[in-house]
Amino acid sequence: MKVRPAARRRPRGCGGSAIDRCLVQLKRMVPTVRGHARIKKLELLQHVIDYIQDLELTLAEDHLRMSSVSNSSPSTQRNVLTQACPDSK
Repeated sequence: MKVRPAARRRPRGCGGSAIDRCLVQLKRMVPTVRGHARIKKLELLQHVIDYIQDLELTLAEDHLRMSSVSNSSPSTQRNVLTQACPDSK
């Protein structure tokens, strides 16, 4: 019988299936890995990190854009909204 090293042993009934369920959920949530049939756990985690960084960047850009609109004059705000939604006159 082959014995695993102590550092890699898990207590019985602990961890494995819960971690696997979480990894499956992450795989469903990250667009860049949704189509992959099989992906290494480390690669999945790197995709998750990249995706979170992309979301943070998008939020920061949106925040800057919204703060520049709120700091501008009302006529500038109307122009921005009209350009974004031309049918909303």
